[in-house]
Amino acid sequence: MNNSNIPYERSVKTQIQAEGKVIGYLEGDCFRKRVVGSRHKLRKPPAWCISKQAFYEEVLPNTENIIIEDTESGLIYECLTKVFAEHAFEIQRGNFEPQLALTLNNWEVKNNGHHQLGLWGDGNA
Repeated sequence: MNNSNIPYERSVKTQIQAEGKVIGYLEGDCFRKRVVGSRHKLRKPPAWCISKQAFYEEVLPNTENIIIEDTESGLIYECLTKVFAEHAFEIQRGNFEPQLALTLNNWEVKNNGHHQLGLWGDGNA
Protein backbone atom coordinates (compact mmCIF):
# COMPACT_ATOMS: atom_id res chain seq x y z
CA MET A 1 0.00 0.00 0.00
CA ASN A 2 1.32 3.43 -0.95
CA ASN A 3 0.67 5.99 1.81
CA SER A 4 2.10 8.88 -0.16
CA ASN A 5 -0.04 11.54 -1.81
CA ILE A 6 2.00 10.96 -4.96
CA PRO A 7 0.74 8.15 -7.20
CA TYR A 8 3.13 5.19 -7.15
CA GLU A 9 4.02 5.37 -10.84
CA ARG A 10 5.14 9.00 -10.44
CA SER A 11 7.43 8.22 -7.51
CA VAL A 12 9.48 5.56 -9.34
CA LYS A 13 12.99 6.65 -10.30
CA THR A 14 14.70 5.23 -13.37
CA GLN A 15 18.48 5.63 -13.59
CA ILE A 16 19.86 7.30 -16.70
CA GLN A 17 23.43 6.37 -17.57
CA ALA A 18 26.13 7.66 -19.89
CA GLU A 19 29.30 5.65 -20.42
CA GLY A 20 28.29 3.31 -17.60
CA LYS A 21 27.84 6.08 -14.99
CA VAL A 22 24.53 7.26 -13.53
CA ILE A 23 24.01 10.86 -14.66
CA GLY A 24 20.48 11.40 -13.35
CA TYR A 25 17.03 9.94 -12.97
CA LEU A 26 13.71 9.91 -14.77
CA GLU A 27 11.04 10.63 -12.21
CA GLY A 28 7.53 11.04 -13.56
CA ASP A 29 7.73 13.52 -16.43
CA CYS A 30 11.03 14.96 -15.16
CA PHE A 31 14.74 14.33 -15.66
CA ARG A 32 16.59 15.13 -12.43
CA LYS A 33 20.32 15.56 -12.15
CA ARG A 34 22.39 16.44 -9.06
CA VAL A 35 25.69 18.18 -9.70
CA VAL A 36 28.54 19.96 -7.95
CA GLY A 37 28.58 23.31 -9.72
CA SER A 38 32.31 24.01 -9.49
CA ARG A 39 33.05 20.66 -11.14
CA HIS A 40 30.15 20.20 -13.55
CA LYS A 41 29.05 23.61 -14.80
CA LEU A 42 30.43 24.60 -18.18
CA ARG A 43 32.38 27.82 -17.62
CA LYS A 44 32.47 29.42 -21.08
CA PRO A 45 29.70 30.01 -21.80
CA PRO A 46 28.11 29.23 -18.41
CA ALA A 47 25.82 26.25 -19.10
CA TRP A 48 24.55 22.91 -17.86
CA CYS A 49 25.22 19.83 -19.97
CA ILE A 50 23.57 16.47 -20.57
CA SER A 51 25.02 13.53 -22.48
CA LYS A 52 23.83 13.86 -26.08
CA GLN A 53 23.05 10.16 -26.38
CA ALA A 54 21.19 10.02 -23.05
CA PHE A 55 19.23 13.15 -23.93
CA TYR A 56 17.97 11.84 -27.28
CA GLU A 57 17.40 8.25 -26.14
CA GLU A 58 15.93 8.78 -22.65
CA VAL A 59 15.25 12.39 -21.69
CA LEU A 60 13.60 13.86 -24.79
CA PRO A 61 11.10 11.04 -25.43
CA ASN A 62 10.16 10.56 -21.76
CA THR A 63 10.08 13.96 -20.03
CA GLU A 64 8.57 17.42 -20.10
CA ASN A 65 10.95 19.07 -17.61
CA ILE A 66 14.61 19.02 -16.67
CA ILE A 67 15.76 19.85 -13.15
CA ILE A 68 19.41 20.28 -12.22
CA GLU A 69 20.23 20.67 -8.54
CA ASP A 70 23.58 22.23 -7.70
CA THR A 71 24.39 20.64 -4.34
CA GLU A 72 27.19 23.14 -3.79
CA SER A 73 25.21 26.39 -4.17
CA GLY A 74 21.79 25.03 -3.24
CA LEU A 75 20.35 26.41 -6.48
CA ILE A 76 17.88 24.49 -8.59
CA TYR A 77 17.77 25.05 -12.35
CA GLU A 78 14.62 24.13 -14.27
CA CYS A 79 13.66 24.22 -17.93
CA LEU A 80 11.23 22.56 -20.28
CA THR A 81 12.68 19.62 -22.17
CA LYS A 82 11.53 21.18 -25.44
CA VAL A 83 13.44 24.40 -24.60
CA PHE A 84 16.57 22.34 -23.98
CA ALA A 85 16.07 20.52 -27.30
CA GLU A 86 15.55 23.79 -29.22
CA HIS A 87 18.37 25.86 -27.72
CA ALA A 88 21.12 23.46 -26.63
CA PHE A 89 24.37 23.23 -28.57
CA GLU A 90 26.72 20.29 -28.90
CA ILE A 91 30.11 20.26 -27.18
CA GLN A 92 32.92 17.75 -26.69
CA ARG A 93 34.99 18.24 -23.52
CA GLY A 94 38.16 16.26 -22.94
CA ASN A 95 37.59 12.52 -22.76
CA PHE A 96 33.84 12.82 -22.14
CA GLU A 97 31.09 11.69 -24.49
CA PRO A 98 29.46 14.34 -26.74
CA GLN A 99 27.16 16.53 -24.69
CA LEU A 100 24.43 19.07 -25.23
CA ALA A 101 24.79 22.34 -23.31
CA LEU A 102 22.15 24.94 -22.48
CA THR A 103 23.31 28.36 -21.29
CA LEU A 104 22.19 29.50 -17.85
CA ASN A 105 19.98 32.30 -19.21
CA ASN A 106 17.58 29.59 -20.48
CA TRP A 107 17.00 28.13 -17.01
CA GLU A 108 14.61 29.24 -14.27
CA VAL A 109 16.69 29.44 -11.09
CA LYS A 110 15.32 28.76 -7.60
CA ASN A 111 16.89 28.13 -4.23
CA ASN A 112 16.31 24.81 -2.52
CA GLY A 113 14.35 26.37 0.34
CA HIS A 114 17.17 26.09 2.87
CA HIS A 115 18.26 29.21 4.71
CA GLN A 116 22.00 29.77 4.54
CA LEU A 117 23.56 31.66 7.43
CA GLY A 118 25.65 34.69 6.58
CA LEU A 119 29.34 34.84 7.38
CA TRP A 120 28.80 37.08 10.43
CA GLY A 121 25.49 35.76 11.71
CA ASP A 122 22.03 35.01 10.50
CA GLY A 123 21.51 38.15 8.40
CA ASN A 124 18.94 39.64 10.78
CA ALA A 125 21.19 42.41 12.06
